[in-house]
Amino acid sequence: MRADFAEELSFPGFPDQFPRVLQALDRRVGRGPELTEADEFSNPSSYVNSLIVDLDRTALTLTPTALDNYQQIDIEITHIEGERILDVAVESDTLIDPGDGLWDDDYTREISYGPHSIHIVYAVADFSDSFNRLVFSTGTAVFAITAPEPDAAWLGCAALAALAARKLRRG
Repeated sequence: MRADFAEELSFPGFPDQFPRVLQALDRRVGRGPELTEADEFSNPSSYVNSLIVDLDRTALTLTPTALDNYQQIDIEITHIEGERILDVAVESDTLIDPGDGLWDDDYTREISYGPHSIHIVYAVADFSDSFNRLVFSTGTAVFAITAPEPDAAWLGCAALAALAARKLRRG
């Protein structure tokens, strides 16, 4: 399975600040995270910390690198090859810490998906108040992914086709 991964961390309430963007294109999905701090694409405002994005056939996990805050967190996985997404649902979510008394706990989480994409956005309810922040520290968010089981007959046909192609190349 392969996919394109992007993460945008921003403060929309501050128009003079630009988002931190992490991006990994055509990344092979396998053991370990698919998007990390090493994938920074742009960071003109010198923001620190991000969310580690880990995808497998049954789950998407978001884990913070350290305590931080933003007004909007946007995670997008597109061009998912080798799978067809049927559903994405919250399995557990302790990512946002609303209880420290300093920040606003009024935020939204939106999940959207298509056959080959997943999009998750956390955002504060009111960008105009500079004290409205999403605080993340040690929690994680896990989203269950439903994809169709591979059809055994189709897999058998694909294996035979690959074997035949290999024999033809050997000539």
